[in-house]
Amino acid sequence: MSRPQEIHVGCVVGNQTFVLNLGADQFLERVELFLKQYESMHDQLDSRKEYDLTNEGRILAIDPETSPGTARK
Repeated sequence: MSRPQEIHVGCVVGNQTFVLNLGADQFLERVELFLKQYESMHDQLDSRKEYDLTNEGRILAIDPETSPGTARK
């Protein structure tokens, strides 16, 4: 069995662009979670990091330089 592709999207919120890992399903719910929690977390969020939303209800910051399988130019 193969693993479905994970979806990564750019999201502009509050004049910052964030890269969000939405996984392979539940895309809308995960974006809504990020937007809902953005208000209380915006001072702690770093647009240089990628945010993994695949851990049900948790937002994890990932340094894209060390994230496996993430290519940046």
